[in-house]
Amino acid sequence: MAAEPIPDETTVAPPASEVSPRRARAARWAKLLATFLTGQTLVQGLNVLTGFLLLRWMSVEAYAQYTVANSFQGTIGVLTDLGVSGSIVALVGQRIHDKRVVGEYVRAARAFRGRMFLVMALVAAVAFPLVTKNQPWAWHVKLLLLGGVLTQIFFSAWGMYNAPLLMHRRLADSYRAATVPAFLRLAVSWAFHAAGALTGWLATWINGTMTLVGGWMTRRASRDLMEEPPRADPERTREIVRYLTPLWPMTAFVALQGQLTVFLIALFGSTRAVADIGALGRLGQLIGVLGAANTVILGPAAAACSETRILRLTLVASLAWVLGAVICVGLIVAEPRLVEWLLGPKYASALPLAWLAATVSFTANLGLAWQAIATSRLLVNMQSGVLLPTLAIALQAIAIPFLDLSKAQSVLFLSLLVWVAYLAVFGVVIVHGLSLRGLSRGTRRT
Repeated sequence: MAAEPIPDETTVAPPASEVSPRRARAARWAKLLATFLTGQTLVQGLNVLTGFLLLRWMSVEAYAQYTVANSFQGTIGVLTDLGVSGSIVALVGQRIHDKRVVGEYVRAARAFRGRMFLVMALVAAVAFPLVTKNQPWAWHVKLLLLGGVLTQIFFSAWGMYNAPLLMHRRLADSYRAATVPAFLRLAVSWAFHAAGALTGWLATWINGTMTLVGGWMTRRASRDLMEEPPRADPERTREIVRYLTPLWPMTAFVALQGQLTVFLIALFGSTRAVADIGALGRLGQLIGVLGAANTVILGPAAAACSETRILRLTLVASLAWVLGAVICVGLIVAEPRLVEWLLGPKYASALPLAWLAATVSFTANLGLAWQAIATSRLLVNMQSGVLLPTLAIALQAIAIPFLDLSKAQSVLFLSLLVWVAYLAVFGVVIVHGLSLRGLSRGTRRT
């Protein structure tokens, strides 16, 4: 498939007899949006379907185990990556057609992530038994869960080969590498369910295997877009580290806080409460069908467009997420039977909290949208990285004395406070950062 260039605001307009630049740009974005919606619907549709079927196929205890393993994988996976996969798009910038440059950044990111995996695997070996110590699960089950988690994290490193595909807007190739594993995951899970052998740890290992399949497909699809050297360039590695260092305090904090609900329930609550939180998380997965737009479309768009359009782009993205939240939460409140049908009869105890879970998910996605914009414009600094955890921890410290942490609604509320802090910090980062750049340009002109 031919690579399509990123829209450039400085491109010379074609003759009047041809299609106008505005119409051509609109056609390109319409095609991109159609590919995104089609691919995202297929991938997320399969994942959502599999997730809701797992609620019915597994016992409450098995699903609780699967929930804890998934949450733990999310945290350790982020701490292993530390943003290096996402840094490739920003650091390559408009040099996307220089295959050597793209390959050097990908190779440097892989090397860095490989070293971090060794460190975080040791951390996981200590932390996972602590998180699950109060759950009455056999030791070999906990060991198998941890093995599945580490397998998935190891092979997810190949996902960084998706960066060249996104930079060249080859969304069809990107989504093909995600759709095939999603379908295989559904098929394999059904096969084990039909055989009466589907357990929490086995479902975790299935995820790890499908991560390998998707990574292999992504790597093959991106081979013609880069020339990856056999060894990492130390200068490229240092450049990645310099770019990401301001983000690391924030990244580490969000990695831990993002799964706060499951970790607290696992430590203080029952297996039943863990399963309820996992079931409510499936509502967030539905919202995630559109949440990938923050990475796939919004981030690259913010990196490519002029600074005069950043605030407008931020406003449009914000209005879209707020409108979605109003519609979704209103539907949950008006038609609770819809949520009961989605989650199944085993999780009736979770129904009264569905609106709160949806609110948390929409707030999180709005915060991630603002982060994607701020990061792509290189507006994030060390001060903002320290401010976010400080503000979030302060809000939680005020709230904790009034909450029962063995209850699902309490940990959901704590999670909401994290994302409120996220919005406050990144809102200030975007407005303040663009204001400073505007003043700087004005000073240079005078």
